[in-house]
Amino acid sequence: MMLETPMPAPATTRLRALIEGFKGKRVLVIGDMVADEYLIGRPTRISREAPVLILELHEERIIPGGATNVAVNARSLSAEVFLAGVVGNDIAGQKLRQAISDLEMHREGLITDPTRPTSTKTRIMAGSPQIVQQHVVRIDRVDTSEISEPSKGQIIAYIQRILPTIDAVVLSDYENGVISPQIIETCIPLARSLRKTIVVDSHGSLFRFQGVTALTPNQPEAEASLGMTIQNQTDLNEAGQRLLAGSNAQGVLITRGSEA
Repeated sequence: MMLETPMPAPATTRLRALIEGFKGKRVLVIGDMVADEYLIGRPTRISREAPVLILELHEERIIPGGATNVAVNARSLSAEVFLAGVVGNDIAGQKLRQAISDLEMHREGLITDPTRPTSTKTRIMAGSPQIVQQHVVRIDRVDTSEISEPSKGQIIAYIQRILPTIDAVVLSDYENGVISPQIIETCIPLARSLRKTIVVDSHGSLFRFQGVTALTPNQPEAEASLGMTIQNQTDLNEAGQRLLAGSNAQGVLITRGSEA
């Protein structure tokens, strides 16, 4: 049996203070809005047409994913959250909007673009409340092309209008077309001039984001931006220093999953 080691009191106190510090802060999340769809069915038999399971659908739900998941995390810490991005004129977009509304997050900067589908990741799960659910397959419906006008202009206008009233901005790039050069060139210089906290969570090149407060890549994202493999602590330190120097960021946090 593994015993949990209690966190030292000063660290615990600081962590609680940081969490409590989010209360009432106004956070703008800009990025790719994703509907995470779950279709859950009970396995009934094997199909006669192919050696695959036939599932009897008993539950379906859509929860906020992508940049909206970042927003949900900030909201769970009692921040007041504002969103800027696009959804499609489809059922997934409607359900995602409703989920955002239920969490009392601001949707004024969430633009409906009828030319694009809502980025949707559908996970088909086999199981039931009495059976462990297994992930069978995932189907992505995503348009990765850069968003076009008038949606881009509407998002930029919203950023320019709301940013002076915001405490912090998060750029969340899942490479689904929202975080374009124009969005970056509008947001970061304005946020810096207003002395706002700027955090970047990006799946693309990290060096597009110059002079931000913090970059938060995972290890594969850091490796992709730097063209190197992180195998040990020395590599990790080198990667952090190179990201700091190349982006002029104040800080870098490289997450490593199960790695210590």
